[in-house]
Amino acid sequence: MMPTQPHVRDPPGGTARPRWMAATWATVLAVAVLAARLPQAAEAVQVVEAGAADARSLQIVHLNDFHARFEPVSHTAGACKEGDKCIGGLARVAKAIAAERERNPQALVLNGGDNFQGTLWFSLFKGSATAQFMSELPWDALTIGNHEFDNGIAGLTPFLEKTGQVAPFVIANMDDSEEPRMHGLWQPSVVVVKNGLTIGIVGYIWKDTWTIATTEKLKFGDELEALDKEAERLKREQGVDIIVALSHAGLDVDLAVAQKTKYADVIVGAHSHTLLYNGPPPGGDHAYGPYPEVVNRATGRTDDRTVLVVQAAAYTKYLGNLMVTFDEQGEVASWSGNPIYMDSDLPQDEAMLQEMQPWKEKVEARGHVVVGSTLVELDKMTHDCYSGECTLGNFVADAMLDYVSALHHFHSTRVTSRSLKFIRDLSHQERTFSFVVGFRLKECGTASRGVFADIGMRYQSVTDPTIEKRHRSRGVCLPAYKIKKGPEGTWTAAAIAFTNAGGLRTNISPGNITYADMVAAQPFASTIDLVELQGKHLKELLEDNVEPNSSLLHWAGLRVKYDASKPSRQRVLHSEVLCAACRVPTYEPIQDDQWYTIASSSFIVEGGDNFVTFTQNLRNRQIGRVDIDLFVDYLQVHSPIMTAMDGRLVVLNSDKLQRRVRARRMRREPLIFY
Repeated sequence: MMPTQPHVRDPPGGTARPRWMAATWATVLAVAVLAARLPQAAEAVQVVEAGAADARSLQIVHLNDFHARFEPVSHTAGACKEGDKCIGGLARVAKAIAAERERNPQALVLNGGDNFQGTLWFSLFKGSATAQFMSELPWDALTIGNHEFDNGIAGLTPFLEKTGQVAPFVIANMDDSEEPRMHGLWQPSVVVVKNGLTIGIVGYIWKDTWTIATTEKLKFGDELEALDKEAERLKREQGVDIIVALSHAGLDVDLAVAQKTKYADVIVGAHSHTLLYNGPPPGGDHAYGPYPEVVNRATGRTDDRTVLVVQAAAYTKYLGNLMVTFDEQGEVASWSGNPIYMDSDLPQDEAMLQEMQPWKEKVEARGHVVVGSTLVELDKMTHDCYSGECTLGNFVADAMLDYVSALHHFHSTRVTSRSLKFIRDLSHQERTFSFVVGFRLKECGTASRGVFADIGMRYQSVTDPTIEKRHRSRGVCLPAYKIKKGPEGTWTAAAIAFTNAGGLRTNISPGNITYADMVAAQPFASTIDLVELQGKHLKELLEDNVEPNSSLLHWAGLRVKYDASKPSRQRVLHSEVLCAACRVPTYEPIQDDQWYTIASSSFIVEGGDNFVTFTQNLRNRQIGRVDIDLFVDYLQVHSPIMTAMDGRLVVLNSDKLQRRVRARRMRREPLIFY
């Protein structure tokens, strides 16, 4: 069902607002701090006085890609550790929004989606914490991001129901006719009145969202077509003056839409985590372009209309703040503004902090557990994981390969609880095999001083079972350990492991690694599965890896060299694979007819990020463990981590890659899609 009627909302003052919308001395002080730090626009940008409520002016305050950053973050958007300069966090964003509304009650407040996923807050509470706190902010409209579908439709609808009571979710290019659970929870647009201007807010999402998210039976149409169709209707039926598009499609899509749209005046974007900024950004961040991007005849439009495109990074590090003035015909006349850096000296909303405290205590109880350590930066930013090798990708793939090598050995035995037979049996197995797998004494108390409670874990040391009194009469234990000798002449269940750049979320800094750090870096709870793929299809997959609409794969057990300047499907210069059926693992050419066993996240196996070569050609899929569990096990055994850049993935001329994660205009480095 495609809704057709817009929802008209009262202007500020006509309806009740959240508790911090009332003016307080704290808010007045916050206004002063924020006003003092509003940056000057670049010289090339037409300027009006920021914050003024002049006739035919509109202030747009916008947040995008929150990704469950309820608490302040480090400069890399990871967990803020002791000694770090903590920035952002939802309570600081809430205070900043309240301050802007205090300065200008007519400000339009928008949310660009991807509020779900990214920290232990979401892993523990799913969408409930997000719904609770996002519904307390004074949004005029929100749109839906791809990560809102991470737990399927069932995981999304409670969020839409609760937050939708504050403001509507707008998305014009989505069709829920085959997904009745979504009926009535969203609409294509909303009309609001600000400073005497009648404004239509039209949402859209990337049309290929179904390839990267669990959208079930939802369908998605072309972004430009849906936007202009809905905008034309609003102007014709509602007398709308201004069209603001609220997008979760990424900067390159937004720029393409801006070149051709007949009606949109401003596009407020999300999805690519792009920082647009005038002048040097605070905190060492990189700006991909000016704020706003200006699209007009000089940049390729065929008419004299000007369209402004904005986005404000991600993870609560910035709050977008744009002022636009329109002429009598409703066209953009002038503009100013810059994202507000959510610096550590900006105040936080104390009431929200207090409300968060019980939730935070539960997060800390789980998240502060140290699971390992690293001597090196497990990095996804300095060496961009979307354009080449990075240490975080290497670490994740190495951990996966370690896990599946342990799966190579599996055998059941029974031991008694009243003798040293257990130790003797284990000693014999230890001389024969490299791993003890699936070790467990279900009825006889604990038998270990180490890390081995499930399939895939290495063991460290073993003692005679310490039998709890209540179990001593039970005699024989249940299966205590399981060991399997794989096929003769092989050393692992799989010699190749794949992960994808889109699943690598934040850096892990040198020092102790907590459970929360690991969840922030790998938050999606995919399973690590085994599949078989023939060599000729493995070669296809490696070519797919540098095609548009893919997210770069990272691996263990492969060495591949690309030249991105070569024609499509001819970019692999060299590839070799680690042998599995060998006693001394070495690299060898990929054989077209040979079947290779591969460990991969379930997301990739199921065709995520357009890697459909897997789904179309795999055989013998085996579902494995949840990824976060095996990464924690790996850390507990292998810490301190010393993962290096070892040349397993080389991309020559990476600046030539025409990927969907790159803008279609010249930039200093690639855009990143999440």
